[in-house]
Amino acid sequence: SFNVDGARKWFEAEKARPLSISFIPTMFTEPIDSFAVPITGFLLMLAGACYFGWKSSPTAIPGAIIAVLGP
Repeated sequence: SFNVDGARKWFEAEKARPLSISFIPTMFTEPIDSFAVPITGFLLMLAGACYFGWKSSPTAIPGAIIAVLGP
């Protein structure tokens, strides 16, 4: 069995903060947390580096939207 108590405590302590950009009103950026945006961008760049072409886009784009706007 795995002990994941430390990871669970860290995840619960790190509450996602709303994304804040000075020139965009907060009503537009409030549903987006600042933790998911850089991770999603990194994963999209990694996917683009590993697989060339447009065929991965129909799954990568909706996946990125869900990752950024999801819970």
